[in-house]
Amino acid sequence: MSCFGGVSYKYPFEKYYYPQTAVSECTARCVNSYGLGPNGELYKCWCDIGREEKIIGNVKEGIKNIELYTRYMIDADSLYTKECNDCSYFPICNGGCPFMKLKNKDGGNLDVCITQKDKLNFFLPYIMRRMKPINKLFLMRCFYTAFLLCFVCNAIHSQTLSTNQMQEDLCFLQDHIHQYFSPLPLLEQRTGIRVDDEFEKLKNQITPTTSIEAFTQIIRQGLNLLNDGHSQIIPKFSLKGYISPDYYLSSIGNVSLADTTNADYYYRLATGSQTKVKINIMTKFMNGEYYNILPFKVDGVLFNTGDKISAINGIPLNQFVKNNFAKLYYLFWDPISKKYYSPLFRMALPLLGIEKFTLTIGDKDVKLDISKDVERLQQRHAQSNNRNVMLIDNTILYIRMPEMEDANWYIDELFRTYTPNVKKIIIDVRSNPGGNDGVWINLLRKIIDKPLKYTYHIGMNHNDTIEKVVLSSFSKLKMIRKGAKTEMYRKTIELPDGNSVHFKGKIYILQDEFSYSAAAALSSVAWQNENMELIGAPSACIAGYTLPAIAFKLPNSGIVFSLAFSTDLVGGKKNPYMDKVKVEILETDINAFADKIINYDYYSKEYLINKDKLIKYVREN
Repeated sequence: MSCFGGVSYKYPFEKYYYPQTAVSECTARCVNSYGLGPNGELYKCWCDIGREEKIIGNVKEGIKNIELYTRYMIDADSLYTKECNDCSYFPICNGGCPFMKLKNKDGGNLDVCITQKDKLNFFLPYIMRRMKPINKLFLMRCFYTAFLLCFVCNAIHSQTLSTNQMQEDLCFLQDHIHQYFSPLPLLEQRTGIRVDDEFEKLKNQITPTTSIEAFTQIIRQGLNLLNDGHSQIIPKFSLKGYISPDYYLSSIGNVSLADTTNADYYYRLATGSQTKVKINIMTKFMNGEYYNILPFKVDGVLFNTGDKISAINGIPLNQFVKNNFAKLYYLFWDPISKKYYSPLFRMALPLLGIEKFTLTIGDKDVKLDISKDVERLQQRHAQSNNRNVMLIDNTILYIRMPEMEDANWYIDELFRTYTPNVKKIIIDVRSNPGGNDGVWINLLRKIIDKPLKYTYHIGMNHNDTIEKVVLSSFSKLKMIRKGAKTEMYRKTIELPDGNSVHFKGKIYILQDEFSYSAAAALSSVAWQNENMELIGAPSACIAGYTLPAIAFKLPNSGIVFSLAFSTDLVGGKKNPYMDKVKVEILETDINAFADKIINYDYYSKEYLINKDKLIKYVREN
């Protein structure tokens, strides 16, 4: 039996040639599915097993060949293929074999389409003649299910909107930002950018010839103005969380289960242009400028690690980012140099109509093409950025949290590793994108010896419905109305659990500019607690301990997006954006950063003890 893209064939063939709807993805394109070689090698596809050039990593060190892994996950995605998107058989095919699709992109000419394509008019009457009458009704149901899936899929993909409908959707987004997004005044104060002025520019981009793809990008840009990871176009798996009956804010937005039908389509329209970018130079924004990290050659000319990247097509790179910031992916705000930056600025070049471009690197200009990679002379060192609990110097307990998930694992490892000799505890949430607040709360309860006191204080735009839902979900919250604004707060006391390790020393929280969401909530608690020290780099976003977002749908296009609505007010005038740390330790040496990236696993015990500046501070203070 062969299983491919959700379509099964068994022998004798004539009994099973009618296709079923595709409900699963090939393992080659599943995030956590791999082929395993005899020596622990990892492959993305079983057709690659035994071919050394197709190894993507190993069971000990994890993924090492990011480029090949990304090719399977993105380049082989059929939703980025126009022929598949336009094909009415797509819902029962899922685009065919990823291995074969990559072969074709490398110059092959393989037929990836299912056998039944264009032959249903033959298969259907033939199978109906052979099947028993009791099964005919089932067969017709399968046929109409497949037909409806094809109809819905094509209806979404061929959707057209009038200029007025697009303008209405854009105004809907703008109105909802004013109605719900309470950090808006702080955002404009922090960046000096007026969101309404930027929306006027977006409205002027809409013309009678604007396609649905271009309009989706306009909506993405409108949300990008907010510089908020909780406010963006969302895919189906995220939407399911927002509409779950268990989510206390699910009744606020105007979305439903039916909106999952097109959520992934619009999400891919919003992000898909990145797949056109094959060039993989690595840049770092530091000290207000951009630098090259991995050395490479173009036409025999060498560009070294640490070379400054000063301009693109003759335009100073910082000015280029400022001119196009709303279009950029991976956009951040640097609170030190007070400017937007994007280390991956190249990913937005297709949106700007740029295929070939010139970078000024050091004192040389280099002509590059987004569709062609460069000759890299060194690679990134493999990283073990996994959750970890270990002892450093026998007196420091180090807890690495790459995301806020699975509290029980951290608690079990805490009990296994902790000893009475521990004098300091480090919780490292650098580059932690968030997750569940309950993870750090439950972990702290297992650590502390005395009650941990902090204030939960949020602000939002006045909204009776939201206020009732929030207050009914969190009975201890108190509410204050201040004109058009509402504040909610509570004095929180986390008590040690009965089986706490009763640690009496100081807890150090390590953060960087990319610590966000639930990780930033932990930073908010550390900011206001004397027995916790917050160390590292200030956040690139308006951060803090807030409520989760709400999902909405644009009325005409049906684009689904999330929108944050609350703001952490704990910092007051001293820390209004909740982006500051108590002890600021920055990366300012580009060569030291490059050395870390190229030569070390920088979450290994060896690097942490010998090279990490934040760990060094904890050990010496």
